[in-house]
Amino acid sequence: MLSKAKAYVLLEEFTDFVLVDETRDSIVVSVEKEYLKVINYELRKFRYQLVHKSVVGDTDSFTLVFMLRD
Repeated sequence: MLSKAKAYVLLEEFTDFVLVDETRDSIVVSVEKEYLKVINYELRKFRYQLVHKSVVGDTDSFTLVFMLRD
């Protein structure tokens, strides 16, 4: 699916590791906090919805989970 490929390419600009679950149409990524707004905005264009956001300790990054909307 084209939106998965576009989402992957976009996220590669912000991190070195992107985990994609083809079965569940989800993406897990860790990015710096400052990029959250732009990533969320751009992925919504590809029909991805942010379903989980977490931070561990005093890090300046979020672990995010996005799922493809129907």
